[in-house]
Amino acid sequence: MVVAVGAPLSAPRGGTGERACDEAVARRGVPPRPGHPEVGRLRDLLQELPLFAPRAEGQEGGVGEGSYQDFPLFETHPDALFCALQGRRLPAGRHPLGMQLRIGELEDDHVLDEGGDLWHRRAEEVDAAGCALGAHRYAVGHASWLGDPDEAVLVLPGSSIPEEFPREGVLPPVERLQLPPVTD
Repeated sequence: MVVAVGAPLSAPRGGTGERACDEAVARRGVPPRPGHPEVGRLRDLLQELPLFAPRAEGQEGGVGEGSYQDFPLFETHPDALFCALQGRRLPAGRHPLGMQLRIGELEDDHVLDEGGDLWHRRAEEVDAAGCALGAHRYAVGHASWLGDPDEAVLVLPGSSIPEEFPREGVLPPVERLQLPPVTD
């Protein structure tokens, strides 16, 4: 069993500022995820599962093959996860094109929705399916981590994480028409 949690499992050291992993994804163009009180309850329920802790120095690296056996629980970031899968920045998940690209990625990776169709799912459910795909990549050793191992790390799919997710082409150019001024 492998569990990927798509939300912060810990607060910043000292309770102020951002965690190093949140700063690392922000530098790549993805805003950090806010904490949520329910995640603390989830972490309590999963306390028997060891949280992924890299066995390496530095602020990022590859997840070792078989890490899931020692560390079946890890934190990820759904938006950064989809950016890593696509190798570029994506529109926000609330944007129609952002949702289309996320669902397209899941379908391309053969994620099946036996309970219906991914297009009938809420954005949170699509994020959860992305986290499940990330858990699979983690389990087969095709994942990387970033952050401060003494504080918290995020795990994302791929053998490495780009220094920046390119922003070019995030949204296709759309002609905007100037509306005539309103007159009385």
